Amino acid sequence: MENKSTSAISDLLEQLETSEGADKVDVLNKLAVSHFNIDTIKSVKFSFEAKSLSEELNDKERLAKSLLVLGKGYYRIPDFLSAIEHLSASALIFEELENIPAQIDALTSMGMSQNFAGDFSRALDSHYKALNLSIQTGNKSGESESLMQIGLSYLGNKENDTALEYLNKALEIRLKSGTKLELASVLGNLGNIHINLEKHEKAMEYFEQCKTLFEELGNKLQTGRAYLNIGINLGALGKYKEAVNYVNTGLKEFLLVSDKEPVCKCIYTLGYIYAKQENYEKAIQYYNEAIIIGEEYKLVHTLEHIYGAKSEAAAKINDYKTAYEYYIKSHSMVEDRLKKTSDFKTRYLNVAHKVDKLQEESAILSESNSKLKELNDRLTLLNNEKSEFLGIAAHDLKNPLSSISLSASTLKKYLETMPHEKILSHLERIENTSTKMKNIVTNLININIIETGEYIIKKVELNLSALIKYILEDFYHRASQKNIELIYKETKDVKVTTDENAVYSILDNLISNAIKYSHQNSSVTIELIKSDKITVKIIDNGLGIQDNEKEKVFQKFSRMSNKPTGGENSTGLGLSIVKKLTDLIGGKITFESEYGKGTVFTLELPV
Repeated sequence: MENKSTSAISDLLEQLETSEGADKVDVLNKLAVSHFNIDTIKSVKFSFEAKSLSEELNDKERLAKSLLVLGKGYYRIPDFLSAIEHLSASALIFEELENIPAQIDALTSMGMSQNFAGDFSRALDSHYKALNLSIQTGNKSGESESLMQIGLSYLGNKENDTALEYLNKALEIRLKSGTKLELASVLGNLGNIHINLEKHEKAMEYFEQCKTLFEELGNKLQTGRAYLNIGINLGALGKYKEAVNYVNTGLKEFLLVSDKEPVCKCIYTLGYIYAKQENYEKAIQYYNEAIIIGEEYKLVHTLEHIYGAKSEAAAKINDYKTAYEYYIKSHSMVEDRLKKTSDFKTRYLNVAHKVDKLQEESAILSESNSKLKELNDRLTLLNNEKSEFLGIAAHDLKNPLSSISLSASTLKKYLETMPHEKILSHLERIENTSTKMKNIVTNLININIIETGEYIIKKVELNLSALIKYILEDFYHRASQKNIELIYKETKDVKVTTDENAVYSILDNLISNAIKYSHQNSSVTIELIKSDKITVKIIDNGLGIQDNEKEKVFQKFSRMSNKPTGGENSTGLGLSIVKKLTDLIGGKITFESEYGKGTVFTLELPV
């Protein structure tokens, strides 16, 4: 197979030397496709050249094809933002040309890119468009693919039941008319959903069917993945001996292909299985093997999990020095990932879809000065929104980062003498605060979506009493530095159905603000009241707000005449976040303030 592929590429390269015009575009696109799985950078270069030449030739059909291939290349790099941009342009041209099969292909690929970018709402829009086109044209293969991708988008959004519904619809079609490869694909995804639903026996059925089909197809990579999935599932069932056998079989399959990531994952999984059996020494041996491969091939995502697993295993055998070393490694990778995720989402939300619209508009705009000015003004607004978002992110992430830094420095300083329980307590706080940072980043990103009307509220039953206690834990140290007493007047076990991340950010900002503007040697009181409604009051006896400034309290970047009493930094963003999120969840935020005497913020939540 490999020799045939190499020979075909050689033939195409020879054709490239002699071809011109439209023929050259076709050869370039074929070369790009042939390099999808062997050299994605070359693939992108070939298709980019094809795109440029198509534009010179003013050949819309070939331009759309080049954009499609280029988008698929960016998807494999992966560079989802670039993929979405080019696939969107491709879909629009194919729609204009009434080339429905190609339009379906572009929409499906764009939806997959949006899914991996975490934009499940837009992914669903793309896949539903492709689905409708497939149904209209009687394209059963396209219909089943769209149904499966819709299911995966719902799965990504943790809507498991809806995901299962669509994947079963895809299965129904593929059982009747699908190829073995198509059938195996949907069976594997059904197995993964049932793991999420903790229906491991049912998951096993799907994985076994999937494995059989891939074996019949002679697909080593996918066969290995099927064995690995079965092994992971058996581990979850406590069938550790069988799990090890399946993972080892998957490993043998992976060693026959060039992809090192599944090899690394297999070895890591073996370590995980031994850790589940409390054989931590053997688990660490496998983790070390996996780390060697992961570091050599820069498998960052997998390494993050391996470092964390090794840290936990080392702690179990009282090797706290190693546990701390690998916890810090894992945590550093988490921080880096969060930053990259935040940066990407910022670009995606503030630039991607808005710039796409601007590009579409610019294509039909004349070159009149008035229309060019309009375009420039909108681009300026876009840049301003991006800057605002980054300011908000910096504001909300400062406190958790300080908490992590404090715990980490304490561990570093007193590790050798600190009791075991204290070490675990600090590690737990670092872990919890890291999780909180992730939630904050996600929440801030979602704030930006409000203006586009795309924020999805995720309601859960929330123990509000416990949440306030948890939030206060992070503020006791900060309050003590100003000798401020934090008083919690609690009504126990007050529960409310609402968006947890939103409520967390609201209360975190209100308490932080109260401490920031309170005098030394004073107090901040938090009251939780349940009557016909649920109310939280944050009361301080600090600086208060001047009457002429009260209307600015919830505005972005508002600058008050009062300054924080302890020299703390203020970006003027915290209360704007509070107002946006409160409105979003259907709550009400009000305040009463007397200048020089203090302020009371009152949060009302719908019952």
